[in-house]
Amino acid sequence: MRGYLCFIAIFSLLIEVVLVTKFNWLSLVLSLIFLIRLYFLKKNTLFLTSCMIGVLTIAFFYLYEGANQTFLSGGEKHAQLTVLPDTIRINGDQVQFYGELACDQTKKTEKVMAFYRLKNEAEQRYWQGIVSKLRLVVDGELIVPENNRNLGQFNYRRYLAQEKCHWILQISAQKESRLQQKNIRMISYRKKLFRFIDQRLPTKVASYLKALLFSERTELSEDVVKNLKALGVVHLLSISGVHLQFLLSRVNYFLVRLGFTLETTGYCLIVFIPIYGYFAGWTVSVFRAILMLLISLIAKKLRLKWSSLDSWSIVVLFAIWLNPNSVMTLGFQLSYLLSFVMILLNQNPLKKKQTPIIESIWISLVAMLVSVPVLVCHFNEFSWFSIFANIMLVPLVVHGLIPLLVVLLVGLFLIGHTILYTGFISIVQFFLVTFERLIDEVSFRSFYLIVTGVPSFYLILITFSSLVVFFLAWESRKWTLTTSLLVLSSFLLLSLQPFLQPYGKVVIIDVGQGDSLLIKHPFNKGNYLIDTGGAVHFKQEKWKQKKDSNQKIAEKIVIPTLKAEGVSSLEKVIITHSDMDHMGALIDLSKEIKIKELVFPKGGTAKKAFKEIVHQLVKKEVKVTEALKGDVLFQTKTTYLKVVYPFEKGIGENNDSIVAYGKIGEFHWLFTGDLEKEGEEQLIAMYPFLKVDVLKIGHHGSNTSSHDPFLHQLNPKYGLISCGLNNRFKHPRPEVLQRLEKYKVNIYRTDKSGAIHYQFNKKGKTVGANVFETILK
Repeated sequence: MRGYLCFIAIFSLLIEVVLVTKFNWLSLVLSLIFLIRLYFLKKNTLFLTSCMIGVLTIAFFYLYEGANQTFLSGGEKHAQLTVLPDTIRINGDQVQFYGELACDQTKKTEKVMAFYRLKNEAEQRYWQGIVSKLRLVVDGELIVPENNRNLGQFNYRRYLAQEKCHWILQISAQKESRLQQKNIRMISYRKKLFRFIDQRLPTKVASYLKALLFSERTELSEDVVKNLKALGVVHLLSISGVHLQFLLSRVNYFLVRLGFTLETTGYCLIVFIPIYGYFAGWTVSVFRAILMLLISLIAKKLRLKWSSLDSWSIVVLFAIWLNPNSVMTLGFQLSYLLSFVMILLNQNPLKKKQTPIIESIWISLVAMLVSVPVLVCHFNEFSWFSIFANIMLVPLVVHGLIPLLVVLLVGLFLIGHTILYTGFISIVQFFLVTFERLIDEVSFRSFYLIVTGVPSFYLILITFSSLVVFFLAWESRKWTLTTSLLVLSSFLLLSLQPFLQPYGKVVIIDVGQGDSLLIKHPFNKGNYLIDTGGAVHFKQEKWKQKKDSNQKIAEKIVIPTLKAEGVSSLEKVIITHSDMDHMGALIDLSKEIKIKELVFPKGGTAKKAFKEIVHQLVKKEVKVTEALKGDVLFQTKTTYLKVVYPFEKGIGENNDSIVAYGKIGEFHWLFTGDLEKEGEEQLIAMYPFLKVDVLKIGHHGSNTSSHDPFLHQLNPKYGLISCGLNNRFKHPRPEVLQRLEKYKVNIYRTDKSGAIHYQFNKKGKTVGANVFETILK
């Protein structure tokens, strides 16, 4: 059966995909095609074994699904909670962690994601020092995790479900606590190791050491992670077979130098590898790489003729049996797909004819081609520059940075208090600073990244099919210009997808308590953003301050939403006024999305914070325009949008908001920013016959806006409200909702429905069964 295990593994993997995707028709078709392929191999033992393992895979899936159910009702308010120390994350005055919640009625425990607001700095230091399991008695509220509220946004509920977690516990009070001294698992020692490293090494050095040697990247600079992602080499932060081969070769060399025989060294490595797996956190890539090496070592000891492909096949089976849902994660797809392709490349006889440089370029090219469809499905973009980034950075990290960090870690235990070691730390720190400058210089060039939008199912199918044909032709040495052109054509179609979309859109992006609205013309002929969203900062003590929440709004919400819509550049960003919840994410947005022109109301730079942002954008050669009544924001044959307010220079306050009126699709729209009653009165006085079909309700539904005369004159059919779920201002206010109902306005709210979408074609006709579609049904 050796040599054919990959057929069994791939067939079981396809069955797993069928089950996880709830019997998606394409996965069913692919499974059937593969089964027919197995049958025509005319190897009865292989065919029967594949069917038996397939049945076993189905059994494991339903066993897992049966166990991955919640027994909590959601009404529990008082409970015992065991904190898993390795999962503790502290951000200002908020601590989050995974915990095991005990239920008094069933006597069972269930994994939950817990959040707790720290009371003081001493309590923060206490939580930072926890390295053992902690038993708490708490009061709190169980909340169902949210699905994504915008297209392209991370789905937190799905992610937690994959971690066998179905609830978020918001802790309101901590009654008592005690450390558990018994049954402390290895995971506690991992936390102790990290604490030891943090106490003795500079922050930058410690963060890289933990990321590259132990898969702990939460403390790594977000800018570094973003830059590596933009270059298409973020996989360098995941422990892979390349990392492990280097580490094991060093351990092997060290043991041999100490006088161990090769036989004894082999046994030591078999023991060392699982221990290292514990300290590396058993991530998807760590599990695959370690288990493959372990199987290979054991097979060598038993003198079995075992190939890397056989090891890969066994690990695939173990992975999908232990956690079926992992097949839908990016980590699983990239780790197993790329390792599979690399194994096939290494086995190909053509490999011997290539020079090391050509081989490196070829492998980087193949890795990029294979990973593109996966990356596009998850991030709606890919970087063609990754082939060159891999060639430059992989040797630098694997043969330069990792060896330095290994020596640094060993030295920390042996000579950690000497002057020599202190000098070595300075060398490593200089290397890291140089590395960061290098990736910062070459990353985020607009021509690197190709934004595709949410990929068409058919385009992904064409791309995968062309790659399969390409590799089959290459493996059989029948690689022709035709197969190359086929691959290039499929990638070109994928890259041009935004320009092939015949529909335009208006999207009210759910940015929480703020405003952000995208207007996208058909065939990508113009993209306009009204406001960016942002977080309002309140003055806090230093220990309470969190990481930049505006950066998170840009990175987690606005940018992914724009890229999901195929938007890589914006003709104009219109900032209605200078409040933080309308423009706070602007700078971080501009780092990834090209902005050609910034429009804001005349006098908006009276506010210092906004003035500084405008100054930074001017340095980036963004055109800046101060707008007043009469300015045209855009105009085509079927659509237009123009400024109807303010009438004179203001100071960036609510009643200085840009109010834009125009025709988009079949409807006339009015976007009001945070315009309040006084501004509304001026507007209807200036335009006494103004009527609209769609009104973006002013000031998030505050009772300072949307007064009776204003609604009476406009007579809108639809009202769109952008506000945060359970926001502190209690927007939209009940009296506003009553007034809207009084005038029979159909209300859509982002806090209830998530992002709101309107779609139209180039002729200005509404597309779709419903006028407005929402993300949360």
